[in-house]
Amino acid sequence: MDAVTWNAFLAFDIIGDLAFGGSFGYTEDGFDGNNGIQILKERGEWCVVVGQMLWLRSWTPYMYFDSFFTKGAQAVSDLGTICTEAVRRRRGSKVDDRKDILSYLLKARDPDTDLPLSEQELIMEALSIFIGGSDTTSNTITHGIDLLSRHRTKLAKLQGELDLAFPAPLPKDFVPDYSQLESLPYLDAVIHETLRLRPTISFGLPRVVPPGPGATFGGKHFEPGTMLSISTYSVHRNQEVFGEDALDFNPDRWLTKERSNMDKHFMSFSYGPRACIGRNIAMMELKKTFATIFRRFDYRPVYPEKETPIREGFHLKCVKLPVFISQREFGIANDNDGFTSHD
Repeated sequence: MDAVTWNAFLAFDIIGDLAFGGSFGYTEDGFDGNNGIQILKERGEWCVVVGQMLWLRSWTPYMYFDSFFTKGAQAVSDLGTICTEAVRRRRGSKVDDRKDILSYLLKARDPDTDLPLSEQELIMEALSIFIGGSDTTSNTITHGIDLLSRHRTKLAKLQGELDLAFPAPLPKDFVPDYSQLESLPYLDAVIHETLRLRPTISFGLPRVVPPGPGATFGGKHFEPGTMLSISTYSVHRNQEVFGEDALDFNPDRWLTKERSNMDKHFMSFSYGPRACIGRNIAMMELKKTFATIFRRFDYRPVYPEKETPIREGFHLKCVKLPVFISQREFGIANDNDGFTSHD
């Protein structure tokens, strides 16, 4: 299977369920039914280019000599349409007792006017959740599968921890509750190391030096108004912080006394008032997914002798990840309440 494709189906369905009250059906159907995954990819790469050169934005619909720009501009509009339809479908549904993100937005009131959110505000909030919580998570799940399948001893250590936490026999629909995962140190270490070595957004977000005396970093003074950016990819490979093996996949580094210092330099969710607002949701989803798939399944790369092709657009992502997947041998409950072992 191509892990990139199926992890995208999974993550997009999860955020659809969280944000709009129902999945998009990608995982069940096995394909990108409304082309939302492809649209989000084209929109993201277009945004990261136009975001650095704002003067390009008004010209991109007419740049027919390069389909990258025309497709990107169209993707911005198409993604808005998908979210608009999803919000309106949910508002028209009869489901009143469901507790998801959109349910809280529908009940929210403006503290100044006591009015509910307008239709446009609802759509923009839902769009932000959809963009921030889909492709990002699917990429990290894919990176985790890639790294662990190539480091068998690390995978075995994680599976050993999960086997102790969730001994056989297990129900066929086994998915651990988040409260069961908060005390698993190696699971947490694996996710942090995956995000360190393969940060979802690696190029660093821009910050502007505020008015006043300016700012000094590394002995160099920057005047007010200067735009600065720190590469997450580079910081996460700083040997002074992460050790001489900073280029290696080593989850055990997060179990040492150096953890507190590494946390200060861990930038996968950014820092400050503009840091990722969905960090807690992302970590919950990653822990539940990692614990479920690596407890139940084993992964091996189809081409272990080849490096995984990685592309940096808006996100740092595997282009394709063909893997062998097999069910691990452990007892699961059958329909007759007995237990059987499946390979």
